Amino acid sequence: MFFVVQAQSVKDLVQKGDRFYEKKDYRNASIHYTQALSIESGDPMTNYKAGIWCIHEGKYRDAVNYLERAYGLKPDIDPD
Repeated sequence: MFFVVQAQSVKDLVQKGDRFYEKKDYRNASIHYTQALSIESGDPMTNYKAGIWCIHEGKYRDAVNYLERAYGLKPDIDPD
């Protein structure tokens, strides 16, 4: 039962991060994506999204780390 609640929390955090990202509120998006990754660090899409917000924030070294992890987990991760 704990795992189901935890998975839902990750989903909620990512969705909240997405809403902030769409509003170009990258600071709050980063908070939610980082929290989601602290629970489930191996999620390719969350790592990808974290990498993209890092680019917007000028945190290029962090962006590379997140994006390398995302592409390592799922080489076809790019949604475009």
